[in-house]
Amino acid sequence: MNTIALRAGLFVAVAALTVSPSAASAQCAEIDGNIVQNCSFESKPLTGNRAVYPYAKLDHWASESGTIERWVGTFQGITSRDGNAHVELNVNAPTSLYQHLMTTAGATYSVTFWGLHRPGGGNAFSEIDVLIDGDKIFGTNPFGVLTADHREWFRFTTSFVATSETTKLEFLGENNPGATSYGNHLDDVSVVMTSPGVQVPEPTSLALLGAGLLGFVGVARRRTR
Repeated sequence: MNTIALRAGLFVAVAALTVSPSAASAQCAEIDGNIVQNCSFESKPLTGNRAVYPYAKLDHWASESGTIERWVGTFQGITSRDGNAHVELNVNAPTSLYQHLMTTAGATYSVTFWGLHRPGGGNAFSEIDVLIDGDKIFGTNPFGVLTADHREWFRFTTSFVATSETTKLEFLGENNPGATSYGNHLDDVSVVMTSPGVQVPEPTSLALLGAGLLGFVGVARRRTR
C-alpha cells in the first residue's frame, strides 16, 4: 500500500471515530455495578440534532405499548442528561419501555433515573412509573409543571428486592391529556445491588450437612466414654 492510500485510510478511520458517539461515553455505563445495558440510550449510535419516531430502535430495550421517540443532540433545545441521546415516552397514550435484567434472588437493588418535562401548553406535566415484573413499585407523581420553560432534569430513586435471576425493569409514561403529545423524557438509568441476597442451601446440601453433623456427634460420644 502506498503512503497516500495509507494516509487516506487513516483519515477515514479517524473521521468514523469522530462522528460516531460511543455508548461507553455515557456516565451511567461507568457506574460500578450498574446492570442496565444501554443505560442512556446511546446505542445504536446516531448523530445530528433530531428525533427518531414513532418506534425508535434501541439496543437492549423494548416496548409493549405506545410510541417511543429517541432524541439525539439538542433537538428542540433539549440536551440529554447523559451522553448524546435520551428517550421520550409519549403521553397521548400510556407508553412503556422495558429491559430484562440479570439479578440475584433475594438481593436488594437501587434504581436511579432522570426525568424531564417537555414544555407544553396549559397545566401539562410529566409522570413516570417504575414497574418490576409488571408491578408498580414507584411513581414520580406529576413533575415539571412549575419549571416547564427551563427544561430541567429531575432525579428519582427507588429500590426493589429481586425474586429471581431475571427481573423485568419497566418505565411507564402516564397519560396526560392536557399535554397532548408532549411527553416524559427519560435518561441516565442505573440499577445497582445494595444488599446481597441470603444464599439458601439446596436440599441436597442440607442433607449432607445433616449427615456431617450426625457423624461429628457420634465421634464426640465415643471420645467421652
